[in-house]
Amino acid sequence: EVEIEPGSVLAVEEPKSYWIDRADEAPLGSIFVHKPSFDIHDERWKVNLEAERVEILMSQEVADLHKSVRERLKDEMDVQYWMNSLYLPALIKVLYEADRNVEDYEEYRWFSVLDNLLDNKGCHKLGSQKADRFLDAQKLLQLPFAKILRLLNQENSAFSTRRTMNKLKHYTLEAVENLRQKVHLHLEWYYEKEGVSPNLYPLGSIREIRLELPQFNPELVVDSSKPSSNDPENALIVYNALRSLTPHQASLECLWVYLSHCVYDDYVRKRWLTRRPSDDGKAAKHVRNHFFAEGTRALIRDNGVSRLWWLGKTAHDVAPNDPGQFLHILLFRQDVRSALLERTSISMNIRVLREIYAVMREDWHAEKKLLERFTFRDWMKALNRRGGVVLLDSLPDKELEELLRLEAARALRENS
Repeated sequence: EVEIEPGSVLAVEEPKSYWIDRADEAPLGSIFVHKPSFDIHDERWKVNLEAERVEILMSQEVADLHKSVRERLKDEMDVQYWMNSLYLPALIKVLYEADRNVEDYEEYRWFSVLDNLLDNKGCHKLGSQKADRFLDAQKLLQLPFAKILRLLNQENSAFSTRRTMNKLKHYTLEAVENLRQKVHLHLEWYYEKEGVSPNLYPLGSIREIRLELPQFNPELVVDSSKPSSNDPENALIVYNALRSLTPHQASLECLWVYLSHCVYDDYVRKRWLTRRPSDDGKAAKHVRNHFFAEGTRALIRDNGVSRLWWLGKTAHDVAPNDPGQFLHILLFRQDVRSALLERTSISMNIRVLREIYAVMREDWHAEKKLLERFTFRDWMKALNRRGGVVLLDSLPDKELEELLRLEAARALRENS
């Protein structure tokens, strides 16, 4: 028999944000949802009105592109006018269809939201046969055309600056899979850069991401006597060079596979492939671990280049005033890095990470006993257990600090 105290936390899930709105307050964007459709294979968009939100359907490739652009530009308010213009043809279609078929659509949520928005703008409500829906659509989208022209004018004046910026390249998914499947045929190239190289530039298999990269392709350093010793400085080099990447873009395996093969192959080879296993199967597995990045864990831990970017990002998030010191402490022992960053209940919360780092920094400047392998691991295990009972991020600052220090002291005692 299990006894559960009232108020106990039974399960913890990664926090999520939800938009809850009323029809008279909801924004126009809330009525639309973008969805990939396996029935669309070109660049056309289709609209489905028979749902609670208007579904804009597109191919998977276009859907991925749309998501990437929205993620990258979400904080640039002026650029939202460009994004609004994408809705115009869909919005005009929705307005005309709703006017002609009120009874078919009036029970859907999007209908009442759109009806209220039209009324608020002084436009005819849905069902009208007198409305100028082209003009109404412009009003709902905040009259974007003149603003877009002004943006174009600004873009033209900045062209001479932009054209000196680099474009970041990446493979297609098909190209990545082709390389992955043929690793065993090119082990000499991966380990020694000898023999037959893989087809690194297959026709039609390389795409570009438009990013401002004034210091792209910086040189990375590897100390042959201790390759891991340069990880802190290399992490900062890669992150600073590619800091305009969004987390979504930085999660794309096809980007890091391209960089690992075509830009930083010498670095990955010197850092990770210093000894070739006698067994070709193990040798191929080692290559796939560090030249590819299949899955989130591989992106953060294994791929020779992506792990540097994520380390650099974490350092800037946790210790923006001195990311270098954070990395030196974090990478003092690889066990410390893995114990801290591979526990999602801790690593995904920047506030908790900052408090943990404050304790680590004190120990670093003292005896470094807390950073010893088993002591640090026990500390993280204890915090992970605590995180399963109470949300660490929900604790006030003082209580969180007291809990962290209490568990740190316990780990030190048990391992002394």
